[in-house]
Amino acid sequence: MINLSKKIVWDPDQNKRREIVKILEPRLPEVEINIGGTTSIDFLPKGFNKTKGLIRLLNHFSMVIRDMIFVGDAIFLGGNDYSPYQAGIECIKVDGPTETKSVIKKWIE
Repeated sequence: MINLSKKIVWDPDQNKRREIVKILEPRLPEVEINIGGTTSIDFLPKGFNKTKGLIRLLNHFSMVIRDMIFVGDAIFLGGNDYSPYQAGIECIKVDGPTETKSVIKKWIE
């Protein structure tokens, strides 16, 4: 079982991960690197991000951006949830899984 309390204190202000990203970006120019969650760093092919995946999902269901609300904890510049915000998708910032669950539960009740 993951000890969430240890994860939370490891890099609460994302400074450690920003330093890691700063070192890796010049060495991996073909990779999109973003900070996410409590301790994670996302690595994706350059030009691919959450918005690209969400757009594919919307297209699959014949929907448009205004039909979607995105919930994420890293909706900040450099965060792995920032691209939906930049694309104009309505976003709700949460602090983590518990708050995400609460938001979704309100929608389905």
